[in-house]
Amino acid sequence: MQMTAATGEAGNSVLSIDLLELRIPKAISLNDPGTELVTSMTHIKRHSGGEPGDDVITAEFKAFSITGKEATSMALKCTGCVRILLGASSNSTRVAPQSHLSTIDVDRFYQVLRDDFGFGYYGAFHGLTSIQRKTNCSTATIHNPAFEKDETPLLFHLGMLDNTLQGLNAAYSAPGDGRPWSIVAPTAVRRITLVPDLCGDKMTDEVLIDCTITDPRPDCVTGDVNVYLSIPCEESEENDGGSKNITKQCIEVEGITFPPSSPPPRTTADSYSKRPSSPLTSPRPRSSTVTEQKKALDAERAAFFYLKNLHVSIDAEKRTERPWYRQALLSN
Repeated sequence: MQMTAATGEAGNSVLSIDLLELRIPKAISLNDPGTELVTSMTHIKRHSGGEPGDDVITAEFKAFSITGKEATSMALKCTGCVRILLGASSNSTRVAPQSHLSTIDVDRFYQVLRDDFGFGYYGAFHGLTSIQRKTNCSTATIHNPAFEKDETPLLFHLGMLDNTLQGLNAAYSAPGDGRPWSIVAPTAVRRITLVPDLCGDKMTDEVLIDCTITDPRPDCVTGDVNVYLSIPCEESEENDGGSKNITKQCIEVEGITFPPSSPPPRTTADSYSKRPSSPLTSPRPRSSTVTEQKKALDAERAAFFYLKNLHVSIDAEKRTERPWYRQALLSN
């Protein structure tokens, strides 16, 4: 939305639009109907130079939205800077994708996201049609959804952008590989670059993405995404009378940072006290009180009660349809 507003502000031909140092303290639910989003763009400045590509417009922006259905005030959701380069556009072609990639079953991929993590992707947000990956790399094709009649046409559909984040999920982990899937929603993006001449109604029904995890640490997963149009090439003598698709880069996302969805596991060293040893230090930890022991016993009894009801209410046939970890629970 900020990029669409930026093209109107520029007024001239735009080479590219950058969103810089994007900060997302609170996520916005894009697929909830009636979600109201208010944006502002301030400190708009124009810088002119003597060389082509030196004409630049910069601005700062903020986005606000309500935090819940019952909320009466808006909260800050996103901040960042906009940079518009004026001039004739230039196209970047796709670098050859990584080799020795494994094909991932798309249906299985979405099933794991739904059953194991509760992400019910549907409609425009269920757009991946093919996935290939290896450790920290993936390529995929996305069905680019069209805007509905009651939607405001933007430079690209938000569902398509969400699908690129799913591609990063595939680069970070695959169903059954044992690696934890900890990336959910980004909290920061270093740079998003968009070529307006290749977006909007110029976008193809299918786009290609290349995803790379640049920092795989569980507490700070970071990655990059490149989005390409797949444009049919007309028959010519150069391609021996055949036809093929050419690719043009329309969006580049650099430095997408994801927070961990859960705290990192404690190690054995974490279990030891980090206080200095002294004669005044208690030789043993504090024992639980009688009240605490009673609460623990009540909680254990309640847990066994619900587990018993769970075993009784689910028959053997339905148990085989559950995810593996739930089958393990029911088999005990």
